[in-house]
Amino acid sequence: MTRFAPQFQPEFVDSYMSERTNSELHVNTKLAECLRGKHPNWKASGEQRHVLENVQSQPDIMIEQANKLTVIIETEFDPAATVEADAKSRLAKRMKETGESVEQVIAVILPARLKTAEQPTLDREIREAQFKFSVFTIDKEGIVERWPETGWLAGDVDELAHCVETVALSERRVAKGVEILENGVDQIAGIFRKQLPKIVREEIAEILHQKSCEQTDRMAGAILANAVIFHERIAGLHPGINNLAKLRGESGFLSQTKVLECWGRILEINYVPIMRISSKLLMEIPGAVAQKVVARLETIAGDLVQLGVIDIQDLAGRMFQKLISDRKFLATYYTLPPSAAMLAELAVARLEVDWSKPEELMALRIGDFACGTGALLGAAYHAIVARYRRSGGDDKELHAKMIARTLVGADIMPSATHLTAATLSSMHPDIPFDHTQIITMPYGQDKVQGLKIGSLNLIEQGKAISLLGTNLQQLSGTNMEALETTSINAPHNSFDLVIMNPPFTSPTNHEKTDVPVPSFAGFQKRDDEQTLMSDELERIRKSLKKSLRNSPIKSPAGNGNAGLASNFIDLAHQKLREGGILALVLPATFVQGGAWKAARSLLITYYRNILIVSIAATGSTDRAFSADTGMAEVLVVATRKTSLAEKTCAPEIANLRKRPKTLLEATVTASVVEKVRRSNSIASAIRFTEEEAGCYCKGWGGAGVRETGLVKAMTALTEGELLLPQMGESKLIPTAPLEKLGKKGRLHRDINGKGKDGETR
Repeated sequence: MTRFAPQFQPEFVDSYMSERTNSELHVNTKLAECLRGKHPNWKASGEQRHVLENVQSQPDIMIEQANKLTVIIETEFDPAATVEADAKSRLAKRMKETGESVEQVIAVILPARLKTAEQPTLDREIREAQFKFSVFTIDKEGIVERWPETGWLAGDVDELAHCVETVALSERRVAKGVEILENGVDQIAGIFRKQLPKIVREEIAEILHQKSCEQTDRMAGAILANAVIFHERIAGLHPGINNLAKLRGESGFLSQTKVLECWGRILEINYVPIMRISSKLLMEIPGAVAQKVVARLETIAGDLVQLGVIDIQDLAGRMFQKLISDRKFLATYYTLPPSAAMLAELAVARLEVDWSKPEELMALRIGDFACGTGALLGAAYHAIVARYRRSGGDDKELHAKMIARTLVGADIMPSATHLTAATLSSMHPDIPFDHTQIITMPYGQDKVQGLKIGSLNLIEQGKAISLLGTNLQQLSGTNMEALETTSINAPHNSFDLVIMNPPFTSPTNHEKTDVPVPSFAGFQKRDDEQTLMSDELERIRKSLKKSLRNSPIKSPAGNGNAGLASNFIDLAHQKLREGGILALVLPATFVQGGAWKAARSLLITYYRNILIVSIAATGSTDRAFSADTGMAEVLVVATRKTSLAEKTCAPEIANLRKRPKTLLEATVTASVVEKVRRSNSIASAIRFTEEEAGCYCKGWGGAGVRETGLVKAMTALTEGELLLPQMGESKLIPTAPLEKLGKKGRLHRDINGKGKDGETR
């Protein structure tokens, strides 16, 4: 037999190679493997059969994680005509193994080039590919929602992994959980008011360092509820720690004694920040009333377990701020979770560290000196460890050291700092830690500690300060008693990131005529005490101003008319190292208000890459990043210069059309804003997809502007040119500052007689 070797023509080889394709099944399997490496606790599988009830076809990719929603990904090669329909068809289906309902599905368009990628290079091609994706969600009414509403998000596999991690949290269940907690806490507070003797309510108030009142009753109820949530979460993680149902035993009776005995065993292991104060509160309640409280706490825990939200760490934090009735004077407005996530992402993205090296992450110092319930500190922690996970690390390895050294929080409210510690430690409740850097700061005047104004006392201190003789407490993880610490480990120029939503109240008496100094009226401070605390702040400000004699600026940021937030800028500036990141929630008046001039001067002189994020909406409430402020706000992020010789450019402004509603929308917004910033555009649109989500420009005057066309016209005017939307090219036009045309008058409420110089106001 004669054999003939086939002679392949080049065009035949090209045709043959173009017909070789990778199936979606094969690409899905490889993509699932890649995603599996982005989180140490993910079980990611491709093309698994028989996982959904009454559904023959298998999901393309399924990602499971303990205590989180299972997320399904449906994929299709571009142009992907049916991927959206496939994604919607998975919603509300039930997982065969657990009975869990599918709430979130991600539709992903695979780039066509993955079809023809060579097998040896397919893994690399997937890691380098740009995917298009959107998220489909079903709400409690069964209505399907798509985000973004039109078009597709675009990103690499890391951004897809971030999307998966974010949507694994059920917002529907969080909202229901908050409702359960609020109702339960209200009922516990009602029991306290109606059934506790006056002396017991006063003892509870003493534990919380507050006066006996309705607010204190609700705080006590919230702390007890937080304790049972944490108890249920760690039950089974340690020997001898049973859940509440098992504590009932054969008698079927859950007593105060059994709960306290179990909490004592928890304290012997760890978790002092959460369990110590709650144990003290429960011990103060007499037996008959305690039994009713314990029964109500068990009901709350049972309802939350049944709902499946017992492991959502931010649940108690979201409702805690709603319980503070004197928020007007303490100004402890809760930073909304999406706002906290966006600010943290913008700030953490600037940290110059290798995210794959744990030693660099554990060497970071992150501070919030008005930490409240820990929303911002927790968001920054999450942004850091998420990057470590996506680099292939397991953040459990970092947890104990980051709690003990990296994360520093301070507040004047003991209940708030306890909840901050609970929020941070609950990231990994099974990991013990030696101590925390979460501090309750002295506030007010007494015979032991003298006169203190909380974190603002730290403005004067250039190194760790002695606190001997005070009652300042540093919460320990393992010691039964809170440490009577001798210092705060917060020296000047030592922090890589300071992130805060400081109190906004002003020492002036414009808010309420029968309160002498509103900024220090919280905790029912006496009139004379308020005045002394205000005088102490002024003394600190003058001392700081004296130290600036030889500096480029002649006045600190702190200004009485601007309010306490301006003084917290001075505090943050003192603590940040060169190259450190400043991240703040501030009143929108910061951008142009006269009282904020010194604060703006400080930023212009000492900081670069100043970014201001505002909301270009109608009405103050819709322009706020915090809950319930009723005040327009901005996010400010800036990098401290390493040398004053560094050039300072005009601030960059990102005007969003609306406040992000979800964690995913917030983090995607942060990513898009960063991409626009890196484009070095003078004025441009901010887009997730084809739809415009906001506009970007440079210069203080651009904050709050909604339309990109107007931004471009304003930018042209600063250059002495007229450029309207319908004009083909700009025209020269003479301009002059308003101050050359007239003198600005006084604010109406400052027209009140004669000033110190005798001039009529």
